[in-house]
Amino acid sequence: MNKFSLFGKFTVQEGKRDSMVEILLEAASSMKNLLECEIYLVNTSKDEPNTVYVYEVWSNENAHQESLTLE
Repeated sequence: MNKFSLFGKFTVQEGKRDSMVEILLEAASSMKNLLECEIYLVNTSKDEPNTVYVYEVWSNENAHQESLTLE
């Protein structure tokens, strides 16, 4: 079982966290239509108000790379 996963940490400008979360949740919504995207989670932390985390699991690395070409 080969999978490709990413765990990203975005540090945003003061007061811009909610805007980044909105953008990433929109991306997460569009990933629902891709069978190769198994998990796309967006999280925030109470302790880090300018940070947004994203966790992704893909069927393979190529599927992730192809997703980066989508609008």
